[in-house]
Amino acid sequence: MTRKLLTALLALAVLISAVPCTALAEGSLGAYSWTGEWETNWGDMILTQTGAKVSGTYTHDDGKIEGTVSGSTLTGTWSEAPSYAPPGDAEEVEFVMSPDGKSFTGKWRYGSEGAWGNWEGGTRNAAVLQEAPKDYANASSWATAGLDKASGLGLIPDILKGADLTRPITRKEFAAVSVKLYEKLSGKTAMPAAVNPFKDTNDPEVLKAYHVDITSGIAADKFGPDVVLNREQAAAMLTRVFKKVFVPGWTLKNDGKFAFDYAMPPRFADDAKISDWAKPSVYFMVSHGIISGMGNNTFGPRNITTAEQAAGYANATREQALNISLGVLEKLGDGSAASQIVPADAPPAQTETDGGSTVTPPDAASTSVSPEWLAGFWGYSTSNGSVNVEIMYEFKADGTFYKVVSSMWKGGRTATDFKGKYQVSGDKLILSDQLKGTGPASCRFDKIWYLTMDSYDSQDIPAEDAEYVISRTSDDMLIINDTQYTRGH
Repeated sequence: MTRKLLTALLALAVLISAVPCTALAEGSLGAYSWTGEWETNWGDMILTQTGAKVSGTYTHDDGKIEGTVSGSTLTGTWSEAPSYAPPGDAEEVEFVMSPDGKSFTGKWRYGSEGAWGNWEGGTRNAAVLQEAPKDYANASSWATAGLDKASGLGLIPDILKGADLTRPITRKEFAAVSVKLYEKLSGKTAMPAAVNPFKDTNDPEVLKAYHVDITSGIAADKFGPDVVLNREQAAAMLTRVFKKVFVPGWTLKNDGKFAFDYAMPPRFADDAKISDWAKPSVYFMVSHGIISGMGNNTFGPRNITTAEQAAGYANATREQALNISLGVLEKLGDGSAASQIVPADAPPAQTETDGGSTVTPPDAASTSVSPEWLAGFWGYSTSNGSVNVEIMYEFKADGTFYKVVSSMWKGGRTATDFKGKYQVSGDKLILSDQLKGTGPASCRFDKIWYLTMDSYDSQDIPAEDAEYVISRTSDDMLIINDTQYTRGH
C-alpha cells in the first residue's frame, strides 16, 4: 500500500496541530541520541545524530529523514522515491522519543497544513546516551581522558569552562582549581575572606583560596592574579590542599611544624633546579604517581634561563593543573597518605626500597626565623626576557634594614630603596619607620644581585609599615610571602 493511498484513509482521522520545523541549539538536546536502528510502521529506519542534526534512511520507497533535535523531539522532513520532492514525495515529520530512549511516537504529513498520519517507532535494542558536552574548547590528546573525568567530578571551575586548556594557567585560575579540589576532598563549601587583603584582585575564588589557607599573595597586599604558575608551584599548591584537608593542625602559616616522611623516589636529572621549598611536595606527588617528569628524566620545575622564560618551558598549563588535581582526588582522596606528613620534630622514618637498601626520607629544615639567623644579605632575581627585576635585603644586627627593588629595561636601571627598622615576631616580618627613595641604580653579581642607589630623584619619603609572612627552608633560603630569597653578598 502506497503512502498516498494511506493518506486518503488517514484524512478521516482527527487532525493534530502542526509543529513547525525550527533550527535549534545543541544545548537543547535530550538525554538520548537518535543514533541507531529503529523498527517502524514505515519499515526499518537507521538514524545518525551529530549535535542537534539528525539524518537517516528507511526502507519504504527508499525514504530519507532530515531533522533537528530539541529535547526529546525531532522535527524535520521525510522524502521518498522517485522525486524526493514535495508536494507528492516529501514534507514534514515529527518524532517524540520515549523517556527510556527505546521507542518513539511520530507523525507525518504532506504540506504544512494537511492531516497528520501516524508513524510509530518500535523498540530498539539499546538507547544511546548523548555524549556530555565538553567543559573545554581545546586540549592535548594525552589530557582529554583525565579532563573528561575531572569534568564529570566537578573539578573544572567556571573560569576554565570553554577555555583552551593547552594554555598556561595563571595564579587566579589555579586558585579556582584548588578551591574545587578542596571542596571535593573536604565536603565543605569554601567561603571567601570577609576582608580582602589584596589591592590587585577581588576575585571570589582567590579570596576563598586565601581564606582556607591554600595560598597567599606575592606581597603584603598583592596576589598577582595574572602571573603564570610554574610546575613546581602547581605541585606544591595542590599538596597544600591535601594537607589542609587531611593533616590536623596544618595551616599555610605554620607549615614548618610539619615534615614529609615518605620513600624518596629517584631524583630527577634537573633536581638542582627544583626549589628547596618545593622538593618535598614535588617528590611526594611523584611517589604517588600523580605527577611525572617531562622526558629525559627531567621535571622542568621553573624557568631559569632567558631562553626558558621566553619559551615558557616550565609554565604549568591548565590541563596539567586539572590532571594533577584529579590525581590528588583519585590517589590520595582516602586520606591515608596523611600519615606521611608528620610533626617536624618527629624522628625520620627508615623506609625499605624495592632493592632492599634503606633510605631516609628528606628532612624538612626548621622554618623558624630568628633575628640572628636573618642577619645578612638576601637577594632575588627574575626576568621575563625583556624586563629584569632584582630585590635585595640587608638585615643588620642592630635591628635596622636596607632594601632595594630594581628593574632594568632597555639597558636602563631604576630602583626604589627602603630603610628603617625590622622585627621578627613568630612567622611575621614587620618593617617599620620606613623611608623610601627613588632614582637610578647599579648592581654587581656575586652569588646574588647586590644593588646600590647611584643617585636619588627623591629621598627619605615616609612609607607605611609593612608585614610579611616569613619562613626558611634551609640555612641559605628565605621565603618572604611566596618569594624565595638566597643568602649571599
